Amino acid sequence: MDSGGTSKDTTDNSGFNRLYYIRFADDFMFGFVGSHADAKLIKEDAESFLQKELELSCNMDKSKIQHSSKAIKYLGTLIQ
Repeated sequence: MDSGGTSKDTTDNSGFNRLYYIRFADDFMFGFVGSHADAKLIKEDAESFLQKELELSCNMDKSKIQHSSKAIKYLGTLIQ
């Protein structure tokens, strides 16, 4: 906490991973702050849940892990 009594969320805290997501209809994008190995596990778990529980398939051309230093195109918008 700072002197004003409010907590701050710092993304450079090495003790925590961060997971963000954007969803529009059936399109999802996850933003993850953590290790590449953890990102792979999250991707595998999400794909497994969608296939087994919801009987949905993933577009493998769009489903990938990409470092945030590269721009990502999501629904026609370039995110950097």
